[in-house]
Amino acid sequence: MTEYPEDVPELFISFHESKLAIRHKPSDTTLSIKEISNKFIFDERLKGILKPLSKRFNESGDCDKQSLKLFSLFTSIQDGISGPSNWNAMTPKEQEGKINKIKSLINSLSDEIKETPYDVYVMELIFGRQTDNPIESMNVAANLIVKCSDAEFINENSVTEMEMQMRPIARRMLITKASDLLTNFYNYKDNKTKENKIIKRKTNIARLYFIRTLNDYFMMNFKTPLYNITAEITSCFLNESITIDSVRSALKK
Repeated sequence: MTEYPEDVPELFISFHESKLAIRHKPSDTTLSIKEISNKFIFDERLKGILKPLSKRFNESGDCDKQSLKLFSLFTSIQDGISGPSNWNAMTPKEQEGKINKIKSLINSLSDEIKETPYDVYVMELIFGRQTDNPIESMNVAANLIVKCSDAEFINENSVTEMEMQMRPIARRMLITKASDLLTNFYNYKDNKTKENKIIKRKTNIARLYFIRTLNDYFMMNFKTPLYNITAEITSCFLNESITIDSVRSALKK
């Protein structure tokens, strides 16, 4: 039986012994939930934050909700350790430049593919072959919607009002040209791509990403930035000396 340090809140111990504390690593660049849980219990650097953090969890509801929130915290730490994706490592200006480059390539490809055999062939690969049989068209569309294959949803004896409404949808799915799809994508305005501001400067990217990932978790779950707790967790998992002022600086807009 594992002997735990004194004064470790029961929440962390019960979680560590539960099935939620899985040993699988999502990637080679991070830790498993079990390893993260182990650090929270046995690493002296985190000893001072366990009780105040446990108090926050206790305010969130019953034991099951607390365990799920703790699991979510540990997955956020996993993400923070892994570091930002190539996209998230870009500054807003770099992201804007990337988006413009992608849109330019899409526009060029749309012009090149238009009215060539590939204009239809690409869509056939995505949605399946075109057909003049409306029943078959609707079955293909239904298969795509529910992501299964060779299931007959509609037959000659079951022509209902819903099928009649579905027919034009199925036909549109099957006759759309690749050039039209690319043009629509080119003209589509996705504001979310312009709101990614995780990295605003290129210094200490790993630290910035870890701190901001933790902060997102705390703001979503506790509605407040826990500067001291964020600093202690970041110091432990990144093996750096992170102060509260460092955390505040990293979170500046």
